[in-house]
Amino acid sequence: MPTVILSKTYAIPVYTPNPARFAVHKLFSAFSRINQSAKSDKDILQAATVICAMEDKYPGDIEAALLAFPHTGKTAMLQGARRALPIIKSHSEHYANNLTALIQGIS
Repeated sequence: MPTVILSKTYAIPVYTPNPARFAVHKLFSAFSRINQSAKSDKDILQAATVICAMEDKYPGDIEAALLAFPHTGKTAMLQGARRALPIIKSHSEHYANNLTALIQGIS
């Protein structure tokens, strides 16, 4: 999505990932890595953080990104989502319950 980076003297147009799609990709990435548990843990934390922020401001965007995720990677993405649940639950029981229902609906 188009955005800008601001400096003291310039505004530079750039493209950044859609936050909801980025979070869901991070859920997938966490379980597609081999022998990189520290990076996988970081992916889960990043995904959970973005999911909570998105649900605060843009409810429904995470659901759409989860449902649009390609079928071939859904198993790994859902494993990541299950692993992110405790972090999300520590922020909001409501968000965790919504994600749990989505996981069950997609599985």
